Amino acid sequence: MKKERYEIVAEGFVLNKKGDRLLFMQRTKPPMVGFWLPPGGHVSLSKGETILDGLLREVKDETNIVAEVIDLETTMPVTLDERTERIPTPHHIQIEDIDKKHDHIDLIFICRAVNEGPLRSEGKKGVSWLSYEDVVRLPMPENIRDLAERILSGLVPLLPLQ
Repeated sequence: MKKERYEIVAEGFVLNKKGDRLLFMQRTKPPMVGFWLPPGGHVSLSKGETILDGLLREVKDETNIVAEVIDLETTMPVTLDERTERIPTPHHIQIEDIDKKHDHIDLIFICRAVNEGPLRSEGKKGVSWLSYEDVVRLPMPENIRDLAERILSGLVPLLPLQ
């Protein structure tokens, strides 16, 4: 069903420097109260914010972590003209059904932390670095758990962490 509006959202699966934990937040408001999710949120395109700027701002605002996006581009680079800039390739793009009037177009990126703390809890949200064992046992949507497990198991090809 076509919606009245679509909003751009960016989420980051942020790896710690060692590459063995991912940054997650526990939601305290609907939808998905109590579920653990990667940081992210709305991109303010109308205010001149790019998708990557919005993603990195949301990660910093929500967790106090400065991150950088891992570019997942694995094919031959495309030749671009001087007016065009290539941005890092997201892991995937999805449309989330939010309510009867709008959906989110959600760009999912994989990132690495530039700093690792201290973590900030926004409101009453828990913010934590989760291990594979944490991801398996804590409440989260299955699609989030699946990608987190794949990243932490090394099944998502990433450039070597520095």
